Amino acid sequence: MRYLLIIASLLVLAGPDTLADEKSLDKVSGVIKAVGTDHIMIQGPGLLDRKLMIGETSRIALPVTQEDIDTAKMLISKRIPFSGPDWDSSKDEKVEFPAPEGLWLSCEFRNMSEYEKLTKSTPLVLQDYELLRKAIDSHIPDASNMQLAGKLFPGEKGTLRLKVGESELEVALKGKGRLTGFSLKDLKPFIYDVFASGKDNAEAFEVKELLLEAVGDQARQRDPKLPSVLVIGDSISLGYTPILRQALKGKANVFHPPTNCGSGSMHKDNLHRWLGVFTESDRKWDVITFNFGHWDSKDSKEEYLKNLQNDIDLLTKTGAKLIWVTTTPVNYGNNLPPVKKDAHLPILSEKDWPSIEHTEENPVGNLPGRSRLTNTWAAELLTKYPEIAVCDQWQLVKNNEKGFYRDWWHAQDIHFFGRNIVPAGRELARKILEALGHSGEEINPMSVHGEFGIKVPELSSEKPVNAPVNAK
Repeated sequence: MRYLLIIASLLVLAGPDTLADEKSLDKVSGVIKAVGTDHIMIQGPGLLDRKLMIGETSRIALPVTQEDIDTAKMLISKRIPFSGPDWDSSKDEKVEFPAPEGLWLSCEFRNMSEYEKLTKSTPLVLQDYELLRKAIDSHIPDASNMQLAGKLFPGEKGTLRLKVGESELEVALKGKGRLTGFSLKDLKPFIYDVFASGKDNAEAFEVKELLLEAVGDQARQRDPKLPSVLVIGDSISLGYTPILRQALKGKANVFHPPTNCGSGSMHKDNLHRWLGVFTESDRKWDVITFNFGHWDSKDSKEEYLKNLQNDIDLLTKTGAKLIWVTTTPVNYGNNLPPVKKDAHLPILSEKDWPSIEHTEENPVGNLPGRSRLTNTWAAELLTKYPEIAVCDQWQLVKNNEKGFYRDWWHAQDIHFFGRNIVPAGRELARKILEALGHSGEEINPMSVHGEFGIKVPELSSEKPVNAPVNAK
C-alpha cells in the first residue's frame, strides 16, 4: 500500500492549470534555460529553444493549495519529491517563497447571494483565490465591490483565520489558487517549468500570463562520479523506481520525473520538460528508459505508434542510450466487472480461476491481452532501431504466471505492491547496467529484499524455450 500512497501524492504534480481562459491566446510550455533582462529562454516542445518576452503587463503566478502554506512561518513552501518516489523523504527538496509582510488573500465573488450562501457554513470554503506576499486593503464583499480581502493567520483543524479589518473569519482553501507578485528577477534557470499564454510571434513569444511550476534541482541530488539514468513511465515505473535505486546503488544516479508520465499523448506534451536541460554537463542523461501503454488502452495502432515514434525522435536527440520497457500485462481478473475493494487480491477462489483465464484477439480497453497487443505494435517499430535495447517486463510477469505471480494474475489491480514489484525493478537494473558497459550480475544484492525485507526469488524475462509465439 506504501507504493499506492506515493503514487497518489505524485499525481498532483502533472502541471498547473492555465491562468487565462481566452481561446484566442497562444500557449507554450518548457523549462527555463536562461533569464535575461526582459525575457527568459526555455526548452520548449520539440526540444527547441523559445524566447519568452516578459513585459510590465505580464502576470506571473505560482499555483498553490492550502497544503502549500507553512503555517508556522506563514509562507508558501513547495515540497518536491526527490525525482519521483523514494522511501527517504529527507531527500525531498523544499522551495520556500518568503513573505516578510505575511500572506494576504483576495477572492472575488460573482454576487452577494453567492457570498451570503457560503458564509452560512463554517469554515468559509474559498475557491479561485489569490495569495499575495504584500499588504492589501481589507474588504468584505458589498454591492459595489465583490472582493473578500484580508490577512491570513494559522487556524485550527486544517483551517486558516482571515483577518478582515477588526473581524476574523475561519476559512478553508479548496483546490488550486495562485500566489502572485513575481517579477522577472524571481525566475531561475533549471528549477522552474513554465506554462505561458500570450501571442506567438515569429521572433519571440509575448507573455500575457506565466504560470510557474517548481520542479527542483536534479543536479543537487546527483553524484558527479556516477552516470545518470532517467526513468520515464506510468505508475508501474513509479512503483519499481525505489527498487531500481537500490539495485543500482553506487552504480548510477536514478531519476524519475516527479509525476505519473501516463500516456503517449502526455509524453508528446511534456517530454521536453521531463528531460530537463540535458545539454548542461551536470544535467545530461547517460541512459533513458521509457514506456507507455496502460493509459493508451483505447488508442488505435496508428495513434500508439505515432506517439512512440515521437518519443524515439526526441529521446534520440539527448545522446543517451535508450531502453524501451514493455508494458506489463493486464491481469485476468479484469475479465469480470470491477470490484470495489481489495482489487489487488484474487477475486475468485482458486478452483474458479480457469473460468477467467482467457484473452480476446484484439482487445480495446483495460482487458487481458491488451498489453500483448500494444507490445507487438511497439516491437514492429523498434526493428528499425536496433540500438534501442528492450526490457521485457511483460514476459517477466508472463513467465511466472503459474508461480510467483499466480495470485496477481487472478486479481484486477494492474499495479504491483510489496514484493511483487521487486523483480521488475531488478530486471530493468540489469538492462541499465549492460547499457553502461557493466555485467547485469553487478546488481546490488540487497535490492532483492525490497521494502519489507522479504527475500524475492530471481525471475527472468527470457522467453521460455517452448513458449508459443502468440502466448497470452
